[in-house]
Amino acid sequence: MDKFFRNLLFDMLRQAFGNKFCEYRTSWTVREADIGEFIKAKRLRGLREKTIRDHVHYLRLVLSNLNLTLRPEGVSELLAGLREEG
Repeated sequence: MDKFFRNLLFDMLRQAFGNKFCEYRTSWTVREADIGEFIKAKRLRGLREKTIRDHVHYLRLVLSNLNLTLRPEGVSELLAGLREEG
């Protein structure tokens, strides 16, 4: 697994969900409010609006592939598929 991509994904998830991401759950359904919190956190960090839009775009793309549900198996399958695509 590409450690850079994995670390980037988990950093984005921690930023998006804060302490909730650290709770043990078998799955997490991402709501629009969660994405709104992610955007707020990015703005507080002083990122440019274009950068925030790009991050949100890719976050939504990943989440759509996971049906808005984060599960360890789903993330692993997504990463495996990305590795196969090259």
